Amino acid sequence: SGPLQGIAFDQNGNPYNFVYGSNGVPQKNSAGGVTGCYVGFCVGGDTSGNVGVGATLQSGIIRSNFYNRTSLDLNADNEIYFTVNLAKVDTHNQPNPGFTEPGLTIQCTNPYVPASISAQCAPNSITSFKLGTVTPMLQSIRVNTERKQERFVVGADGKFDLFGTNWNYDAYFEHGKETSDIHVHNLLLKARFTKAIDAVMLNGAIVCADPVARANGCQPLNVIGNQAPIASAVAYLQPAVGAFQHTVQTQDVAAVSVSGEPFSLWAGPVSVATGAEYRREWYRAVADPYGNGTTSPYTADYPADPALSTSGGNFYAGNYRNGTGSYNVVEAFLEFNVPLINSDGLGQLNMNAAGRAEKYSTAGNAEAWKVGFTWDTPFSGLRFRTVRSQDVRAPNLNDLFGPTTSTNQPNFTNPFTNTTLTISQNAGSNPGLKPEIAQNFNFGVVLANPSWAPRFNASIDYYNIELKDAISAGPNATQLVQYCFDGSVPAACNAFNLTGANPYVNVGSINAASIKTSGIDYEVSYQQPNPLGLEGNLVLRAMATNVQNFKTVPGLPGTIPTQGAGQNSGATPDWKA
Repeated sequence: SGPLQGIAFDQNGNPYNFVYGSNGVPQKNSAGGVTGCYVGFCVGGDTSGNVGVGATLQSGIIRSNFYNRTSLDLNADNEIYFTVNLAKVDTHNQPNPGFTEPGLTIQCTNPYVPASISAQCAPNSITSFKLGTVTPMLQSIRVNTERKQERFVVGADGKFDLFGTNWNYDAYFEHGKETSDIHVHNLLLKARFTKAIDAVMLNGAIVCADPVARANGCQPLNVIGNQAPIASAVAYLQPAVGAFQHTVQTQDVAAVSVSGEPFSLWAGPVSVATGAEYRREWYRAVADPYGNGTTSPYTADYPADPALSTSGGNFYAGNYRNGTGSYNVVEAFLEFNVPLINSDGLGQLNMNAAGRAEKYSTAGNAEAWKVGFTWDTPFSGLRFRTVRSQDVRAPNLNDLFGPTTSTNQPNFTNPFTNTTLTISQNAGSNPGLKPEIAQNFNFGVVLANPSWAPRFNASIDYYNIELKDAISAGPNATQLVQYCFDGSVPAACNAFNLTGANPYVNVGSINAASIKTSGIDYEVSYQQPNPLGLEGNLVLRAMATNVQNFKTVPGLPGTIPTQGAGQNSGATPDWKA
């Protein structure tokens, strides 16, 4: 709103009156606002921000792989082996050009402002005005990512006799390492952008208004119109080195397992498998000082600049952070397969039972188990199966110790002042996370190659899953600030600062959500060998899932459960085939 509202600028910076309602833009309402816009974007109109021009449709990728397995037979039943996996992947892409900073403050004294506009400032008692632009005159972002993987395994497997039973064993040690380097070139530095658009005339030349910024290389930028800036201005705003992050992750595993059939019951031999595993995972991420802050030292490529925040988050996007962490886990498992019935009249009934105990150095103890039954009936090809289990997913390295990532969030409403501003939303990990636990039940009927329909297979399986303590995103920036504002969660007040030079809100993952889902899976297939006299097999196969329920409970104040099954958006339709 204001006396200058509706003035637009052409490619050369010449002012003209914007036509509301043209090319799909809604009409301006009585309060001066334009509805139908989203976080500063209004689709349609007679201006062009070149949004989407030059963006990569499919990332370029270069992949190389190497695998080798060498084994030595000690005797007919035992061997030692060594495997090597090496892989490297390089990807390149270019996101949408332009940097959205709605509501830029332009001083009326800015020498880039046309005289006809400046002349209207004093009579209307204004010294500045707001300008919206996606800065199409700046360079496009380029993202280059390199990932390398190394995996080495040495082990032994074979057979041995003990207490009159033949046992199979497998023991190995594995070391894996993954290295990734992410470089995002031509990212805008927000604070420098603010300094560059604040220009004045000094000794007959257009310069940045802030003398400290000038001393540190500030070059003025004309955001009125779409005129290409000089190279020095681009270098100041979009340093070629951009944001980067170097990450190393390692995994070391020692495991042993033994299986055999130590005794028999009335229906046949009982199979037993047991084993133990030790695993340690570690990672470290190192980022640039402009994104991370001064815990990453300044360098010649990233020199100190008083305009930039020493706490990081200075780039428009891709503000990578340092991070490090590790955990270890000890696991042991025991599994039985017990035949209960084996007769021509009743068929074959087997029970499978297994349990796994896990002790994490971070998340504590966890137990997983399952009990299942399979009944091959006397009727040809007809089988029933059911499983009841408790499954566990412990938080991984990224969940526990992942570096903070910052995203620019424009038009954020500060409820304390009822004003809007641009903030950095810092999404981080949570070392206090606990394992997710799911209760599962499955029951199914299988028809496999019956005598009356050779090569025909079909199955129907009902599933019911209830997941508790799901690791999910905590409250977003808006929710978290609102919790503080209304007093519902006082601790939320410690997670943000909206009054500093670089306003931010810190958010993270929590164990809060729960999910309940149930449905039926269908599968049918038919195989025809040598169709039409040709070599090979013709296989016809169809699968479908009917999701009857998919209920998510966020577990946050002020939120309500949502039913995802059958929504016309998302990935959970009623039927999927």
